[in-house]
Amino acid sequence: MDVIRFFAPVNNQTAQRLVSALDALRSRGANSVHLLLATTGGSTDAGIAVHNFIKASGLNTTAVNMGVVASIGIVIFCAAARRISMPQARFTLHPNVFNIQNESLGAHQLQEKANQLTIEHEAIAGIIGAATGKSIEDAEGLILGHRSLSANEAREFGIVHEVEAFQVPRDAKLVAIDA
Repeated sequence: MDVIRFFAPVNNQTAQRLVSALDALRSRGANSVHLLLATTGGSTDAGIAVHNFIKASGLNTTAVNMGVVASIGIVIFCAAARRISMPQARFTLHPNVFNIQNESLGAHQLQEKANQLTIEHEAIAGIIGAATGKSIEDAEGLILGHRSLSANEAREFGIVHEVEAFQVPRDAKLVAIDA
């Protein structure tokens, strides 16, 4: 069994390391991978790119929530064909935000950022809706509601297929991606 452990924020560097690890598995001829996730989220652009790469990779992916999968991490989680959560794990959703640090923005730039947030929000809701079989409106409700879901609540919504105490086999080939 091939296992990638992603215990990190989602940013350009960690996303690139995850994609490189998936590329290496494909090059070795692997057909499947277990992706163990614990992430508080991060970059929307990087997370959507990883989601799309997992979907396009041809690898039969199983994602396992090992503790908390939050924000854009849920989008990565939803890329997997099979989704498992440890019983004590949780999922946290919230609307996207734009951090302004020492930037001077005019009305045009603020409108552009607001439009970007709207497009990102729609993309995330669409991904969650498609993965769960729920409507985009139902997915938006979770996001806009700043919801934290237990493993069982996530299963009821369709984010998770199974809640179980997942065990990594001793002979698993493990690649670790940490912060």
